[in-house]
Amino acid sequence: MFICTPQILDKIEDATRRAVEVRASHIDELDEHVKTPHRELDVFLGEIPGKDMLDIGCGQARYANRFIEAGMNYIGIDLSPSLVEIARVRNPKLRFETMSFRKLAFPNESFDGLWCCCSLMHEPKFNVPNVLGEMQRVLRPGGIVHIVVPNYGSTGETLAPIEGGGDILTHVSLWELGSYDLSSNELTSAYSTRSTGSNISRSVLRRKNDRPGGNRLGRFLFNHSSSAITKFVL
Repeated sequence: MFICTPQILDKIEDATRRAVEVRASHIDELDEHVKTPHRELDVFLGEIPGKDMLDIGCGQARYANRFIEAGMNYIGIDLSPSLVEIARVRNPKLRFETMSFRKLAFPNESFDGLWCCCSLMHEPKFNVPNVLGEMQRVLRPGGIVHIVVPNYGSTGETLAPIEGGGDILTHVSLWELGSYDLSSNELTSAYSTRSTGSNISRSVLRRKNDRPGGNRLGRFLFNHSSSAITKFVL
């Protein structure tokens, strides 16, 4: 695991921001090749216990209409000021803020559900427990955190440019996904290290039959309650 200082963490986040700013200049062209995660959206909307939600890493608000159609009270945040501005122009009645998921500027227990699609992959694994703890802080008892990360069939951390982000190197965390054993799943283990004293009260395990690759998504649904943390790997 790559262990880094606060100064290095800031540099990593700044590189991600700059790369995404470049990407924002031709986001619609890039979006033509992005598949909508319909199943993941259905799971999230089927499990969220209320209407107040936060879209973490919302980009240009690709899925905002889906959430609004489902009756959600929607707020979107993103690291990129340019993408946030695009989202505001396209959705003038919705709220969007430029914000890092490392420090969510919301009171404790603000949301019934958090949707985080393909954003956590740019965070060093060393700091992921802190990020998940911050997500838990703004989550109401009984609420859910739905995290979607690509499964490339490998694990580790590396530096690489993102598609459409120029030649800026960004941090990429590859997660070991797809295990039927929650205790050996790398991302759920990271959550456990942050949530000391919590126990797994129920687990539902299903897995698609497709092979690991860039189009396969690992889905994690964390259900936070005052007495226990229920973890789903879907």
